[in-house]
Order: sequence, then C-alpha cells, then structure tokens
Amino acid sequence: MGTTTGTGASMADGGFEAPLSSWRSGEGKWHAANSGSPLSGDTGSDGRADVVIMYNYANGSHRAHTFTSREDGGSDGPQGSWHAEPGTW
Repeated sequence: MGTTTGTGASMADGGFEAPLSSWRSGEGKWHAANSGSPLSGDTGSDGRADVVIMYNYANGSHRAHTFTSREDGGSDGPQGSWHAEPGTW
C-alpha cells in the first residue's frame, strides 16, 4: 500500500470534502517512522499552502521534501528541497 497524501478541502459549514488522494509512495518507499512532523507554508509564493516534511534516511543523511499544492487542492509528489550528508546535521 505505501504512504499517501490526501487533502480534505474545507466547506462553508465547517466540514470537509472527501479527501483528494494526491501522492502514493509505493510499498516500502516512505516510512512514517523516519519522517518529521509536517509543516505548512507558502514555499512557492503562489498563495497556496505547501507542506514540508523532513525525512531521515538509514545511512544517516537527512532531506527536506516539499509537497507543493496544486490548483485542484491536491499536492505534487515530494521534491527534495534541502539535504544534509551523514554526520553533518
């Protein structure tokens, strides 16, 4: 199954639309235990909130992955936005 991202757009009554599935990692390719807490912010200056997640690799390296928001409310797959080699972070 793997890890997925989903977006639930808000509705005027305070509820949420059904989740829009945006990205799937594939079996064994993204381990939640290796991920930091997601942070949101407009990293692309397009007025939409993106999500950044730190990921810790088994070799000791670390990478920030940015999931940019799309106009349809979903998000693109992770793009490496920062990286640290083992022993440097």
